[in-house]
Amino acid sequence: MKRFTYVRYLVGLLAALLLTGCSLVGLGQPTPISHPEMTAIAESIDAMRMEITSLAPTITALAAAMDAIKTVQVGQTQTAQFIPTFTPAELLPATTTSTPLSQATLQETPAARPALPIVTPLGSLPTLFDPGSVILEDNFSSPFGWYNDENPRFTLQYTDGGYRMFIMTKNNPIWSVREKSIGDVVLEVDAQQTGGAQDSYYGLVCRFVDGKNYYMLVMSEDGIARIVKVLGGKQTTLAQTQIQAGSYKPGERNRLKAECISENGVTGLTFYINDTFVLNAQDNEYQSGRLGMVAGNTTTSGVEVLFDNLVAKAPSQ
Repeated sequence: MKRFTYVRYLVGLLAALLLTGCSLVGLGQPTPISHPEMTAIAESIDAMRMEITSLAPTITALAAAMDAIKTVQVGQTQTAQFIPTFTPAELLPATTTSTPLSQATLQETPAARPALPIVTPLGSLPTLFDPGSVILEDNFSSPFGWYNDENPRFTLQYTDGGYRMFIMTKNNPIWSVREKSIGDVVLEVDAQQTGGAQDSYYGLVCRFVDGKNYYMLVMSEDGIARIVKVLGGKQTTLAQTQIQAGSYKPGERNRLKAECISENGVTGLTFYINDTFVLNAQDNEYQSGRLGMVAGNTTTSGVEVLFDNLVAKAPSQ
């Protein structure tokens, strides 16, 4: 009964539409009504869409470039480290170990170095040198290039026209070295013990790798000369002798000379006092390293040594 009622309703609706002039096609596709303002808006939207479409590749490329820049900046922030090439001695941390740390030595740069009369600063030299050429010459008149500090264990300072080392530790050499690492070298310095026990020692350092690995060629006021290898902080005497009478002047200034020259992988170490040969030794532990001065005590603390007129040369052929 309900189905018959619905059919009658649909037939009546179609008849009404036909009488009013409407077609079935018109129901599915309404006739658009033109409106000037709406048309203008539509045209503007189409134009904007086309412009955005044309700019899309440029915007995409710009976004990719910004992402790349951001990635580089983040990477640099994460990995870049500022490493100073010069640290004033007064800014260095106080040492608490038994020997001064290797970073105690100062590395020179042209910008940091004052215009003082230091001849041929070692830190700016190339690795290779002409035979017999001067590598370093320093009379310590300019307070720059060597470690300068004062603490309960030791004092290293420029004074009285030279370089003073005052050592309070026992059985523990205290050194001061330059930053540049080189191979063969002939090193000379004036040295005078101005205080401390007779069995204290002082002299020169070569092939210095770090605070626990180097050679030292030293003498004492009681007339003993030694060539010592320090390996892993442990001292081994490679050669020792009694200095001949008249070869040195106790309590006065003596000229010390150390030759550290390798041949076929073996380092020859030779020690002179006042141009007189004292002793030599051979070892194959170190082939290159830094150079400098050293002092220490054996039984009684408080040795004081004044160094002056240091010269380092490349060996003559």
